Amino acid sequence: MDLSQAKQIIDFIDSTDLMEVYWEKGQERFHFKKSQELSSSGTRLPSKPWRAVASPAVGVFRLGKPGYPGCDDTEGRDLKKGEKLGWIEMGRKVIPVESPAAGRLRRVLIQEGEAVHYGQPLFLIEVPTGV
Repeated sequence: MDLSQAKQIIDFIDSTDLMEVYWEKGQERFHFKKSQELSSSGTRLPSKPWRAVASPAVGVFRLGKPGYPGCDDTEGRDLKKGEKLGWIEMGRKVIPVESPAAGRLRRVLIQEGEAVHYGQPLFLIEVPTGV
C-alpha cells in the first residue's frame, strides 16, 4: 500500500462514524484507529461519554401518557436522573422510559407512535464522567 492509498482510506474513515478499521488480504494488512481525543481530521470528539437509553419493553413509543402532559424531547436540554422521557405502550399497560443518569439529551432516535423492541436505543444522553 502506498501513501496515497493510505490517505484515501483515512479520508474515508473520517467521513464516517467509524472509530477503527482492520483490513487484511494475503500479506498486506493495516489497522487504523482514531484517537479518543482528536480524530485525524482535527475534529474534537465528545469529551464526555454518551449513554443510550434503551426501551424497557416491546410496544409503541409515546411521548405522553393518556391524561398526562407529553414529555419534552428537545435535544440539548438538561435531564435529571429518573426523569421521564416517554412511555412504552403495551396494550393497556404503559411503562415509563426514564433517564438512567443526570446529563444532557443529545439525540432522539425514536418518533411518537413508532413500534419498538426490548433494548432498542431510544435516546442518547451525554453524562458527566464517572456517572
